[in-house]
Amino acid sequence: MNPIKTIKNQIYFLQLENYNLKRYLRLFPEKIWLPGFKPRQPLVWTDKLKLVVLGSISLQTLSAGFLAFGLAPWPVSLIVFLILLTFFSFFHFVFLALSVFSVSPVDYLAKARVIKNAEDKIWSLKNLKVIGVTGSYGKTTMKEILATVLEEKFKVLKTPENINTPVGVGRLILSDLTEETEVFIVEMGAYDKGDIKALTGLVHPKIGILTGINEAHLERFGSLENTIATKFEIIEGADPHGTVVLNADNQLIAESYKRYVQLRKVYFTSSANNPLCPWQIKDKKFSNGDLGFSFTLQNDSQKIGPIHIPFLSEYIFGAVIAAVEVALELGLTPTEVKNGLSKIKPAPHRLNPVRSESGILVIDDSYNGNPDGAREAIKTLARFKKERKIFVTPGLVEMGERTEPVHQELGRLLAKVADLVVLIKTKATEFIAQGLTEQGFRPDAIMWFETTEEAYSSLVNILKAGDVVLFQNDWPDNYR
Repeated sequence: MNPIKTIKNQIYFLQLENYNLKRYLRLFPEKIWLPGFKPRQPLVWTDKLKLVVLGSISLQTLSAGFLAFGLAPWPVSLIVFLILLTFFSFFHFVFLALSVFSVSPVDYLAKARVIKNAEDKIWSLKNLKVIGVTGSYGKTTMKEILATVLEEKFKVLKTPENINTPVGVGRLILSDLTEETEVFIVEMGAYDKGDIKALTGLVHPKIGILTGINEAHLERFGSLENTIATKFEIIEGADPHGTVVLNADNQLIAESYKRYVQLRKVYFTSSANNPLCPWQIKDKKFSNGDLGFSFTLQNDSQKIGPIHIPFLSEYIFGAVIAAVEVALELGLTPTEVKNGLSKIKPAPHRLNPVRSESGILVIDDSYNGNPDGAREAIKTLARFKKERKIFVTPGLVEMGERTEPVHQELGRLLAKVADLVVLIKTKATEFIAQGLTEQGFRPDAIMWFETTEEAYSSLVNILKAGDVVLFQNDWPDNYR
């Protein structure tokens, strides 16, 4: 194996694991020495990565030099040094881990400074309205719809797709937030208890939106109880006299919210006309032709619609109603709300439909990695009654102890909908196959591939005009 390429791969996995040494070292030896491994993403040479790699290479070089020149006479020591340097390359992850540990105090102080400066700036903008959005699923879609609607009246800043940590949000505040910004929408990600609390402590949201809670990242959280407590940090961290928007269709939210809301005003949203939600979805129609829904929203005192939105799944109604509730709370007129809703579009890689020149409908759901989203993807595929339906997936990551039952259920649901299921071999897809088999799905309608790349290249010869193919989720390299 090429020692330089081996080092690069070990650096790549460290960045994928976001410098979490516990998770990174668990990859050894299964992932570190994959023969013929080709990273699917480029390394992002941040200042931190440059510092860590400089430290790790220095440690490796010094270790090889100390052993070689301390134990062997010249010029044999030079040969020994080169041999040791090459040998140590295959264990470079050890030096990377030591380097991460050594730079952590500097990294912590630099991040703390960014966050403190960002918080000071937030406090200085007295008229700024901050909206926090979190949940196990639907965060990005909610953020995008909300921003589109509120832009009918306000100057809006939203966090870019991958910016959802305190330091990332802090840098955005320092670089892009201005006195002209009227609404700041912050998507909040979490892998551990306290992550959302840290974000709410930074931005102090006036409005908190919780889109839903499920088993997503259960492996990291350890239990659903930890997940629930973490997601509700957005409610606890919102203004004590502010507003919260909750998904009434989500059982875990419905069972838990009373412990957290206290004096805050509560709005409920629903895709299924849940009685907790004051808005009802009327005259709902789906069109396979223009790939979207037409509908009207109505409550006891007003009506908004008719509206057409280019979305494939009914889950979108919950996000639409949440945006309506927030927009009206912030002073938009029903006409402004309707105009904003007419402009919303699917977020990239989230049930995003594309018709190919050859007459194939491709539904890109590759950024959807949670159970509720996967169920919605299957429901979406079922809308196409006459077409041949193909479902492509590697399964869902970080399901922890729920990996087997969640994927078996997905297999059982797929058996009633799909004509062909394409599975990429992972620790999860065998359970999808079990669920398919339980429901009598034909074995010859299940195709297996070692990698996503192999599956995609083979589909060129499988798909034909009129087919609907849905690509659900895409496992990162560190989960292969």
